[in-house]
Amino acid sequence: MKSGPVVLSCLALALLACAERQARTIAAEQPHDAQLTCFQIASERASIRRTVASYEADRRQQDERNAMSIAAAPFNPMNLMLMDVGDAATRETAAYERRLVRLGELARSKGCPDD
Repeated sequence: MKSGPVVLSCLALALLACAERQARTIAAEQPHDAQLTCFQIASERASIRRTVASYEADRRQQDERNAMSIAAAPFNPMNLMLMDVGDAATRETAAYERRLVRLGELARSKGCPDD
């Protein structure tokens, strides 16, 4: 009977390990693009650049945590279940980069100054 909580804890950790963060992608082209002013385009581009830089920093930190989990696995195999091997941040970054390209094209077509 005492092994019940241990089994449940292990099962919960296993299920948690299978849960992957879902990518929140954005469309490169938005319905309101034609109404954007040069200032709005520049602001959105700056915001996207900050977001992408944050994702890249998070991805580096996660890579370090994954490496530490692998190194500690011989002593505690449960660490392997805590690794994040999903590609949500990579897909989000790619979507933001496509949006940046679209905003750059839009800025050029409107004659906006380079930001």
